[in-house]
Amino acid sequence: MVKKLAGAKSAKKTEEPAKTAPVRVIPAKRVKLLKEPEPAAGKLNAATKKRLSEKLVEKRQELLDQYRHDVEVGLRGPEEGMDDLVDRANSAYSRELNFAISDSEKALLELIDDALTRVEKGSFGLCKPCGKPIGDLRLEAVPWAKYCIECQELAERGQLSE
Repeated sequence: MVKKLAGAKSAKKTEEPAKTAPVRVIPAKRVKLLKEPEPAAGKLNAATKKRLSEKLVEKRQELLDQYRHDVEVGLRGPEEGMDDLVDRANSAYSRELNFAISDSEKALLELIDDALTRVEKGSFGLCKPCGKPIGDLRLEAVPWAKYCIECQELAERGQLSE
């Protein structure tokens, strides 16, 4: 006969945890940042702000010049002696394409004007919906940007309401 001792626990077989691959730790100084570090909140230095403003004005003028040229070309009638139906169709298509491009340029012009207004108001470089600073590298690439990267991604997915 087997006697149990008081307080003795029955021996249970414990399961060992499943073995996993070792985790490799990368030192912080070797990690490449995927996102650019954000500047201090709303601090765009005066020289950068001036340079980006000038870039916006130059792009605005370039778009206006292109728009005027497209309008002039579009207003011209078909060339004399163009009796061929295919030539007329190609000419009409070219005019339509110029006006379609002008529409997209008009939208860009509105974004540039909005950015110049933000420069005047002092809110240039800040994301419109969340108020966080827009990264310097982003503004260098797209000076008319009105969203930080996170809000831009939301806007592209249709999940951002202004």
